[in-house]
Amino acid sequence: MKIIITLALLTSSFAQAQFKSYQDFTKKAPSLVYSSEDLLVGGQPSYEELKYLKSKGLEVVINLRQDGETEDFKNEKIWAEKLGLTYIKLPLSGNEINVRNSKKLAQLLKGKKNILLHCASGNRVGGLLAIDAFISAKGNMSVDEALDFGRQRGLKSLEMQVKNQLDSVGKN
Repeated sequence: MKIIITLALLTSSFAQAQFKSYQDFTKKAPSLVYSSEDLLVGGQPSYEELKYLKSKGLEVVINLRQDGETEDFKNEKIWAEKLGLTYIKLPLSGNEINVRNSKKLAQLLKGKKNILLHCASGNRVGGLLAIDAFISAKGNMSVDEALDFGRQRGLKSLEMQVKNQLDSVGKN
């Protein structure tokens, strides 16, 4: 099972190369829930977290939050630009966590490195990453393994919706 998950990580469009364990960052960036070598995943970062992560090599911020839910953090784009970070907004509701948007996110990530991908809690991020890993594994990952992959990256309340997406992909 670990070999299959490793294969999915290596073939996934989200796995590239540079960050250490998110646990190295959690004291100064508590919104983080996961990291791979080039991707940090989590909930809404504060300005101080962005500043700290920039000092550790962060280059790109991708925000999945919709405008109406980000009132407290409506300045995130300004913060990111002030810090010299590339800021990308892909606003998605929980109902929009699907194969189409997973592919859209994969295209946005292509060629980028040192990325922070976030929503409010990591739930939507984990869902999209689970779908991407499952598709990228090309039949070498079970639905349960993909869901576990997503849970490790923040997937919580959207699990049933993601499972339905994975089941539909598995049938095709």
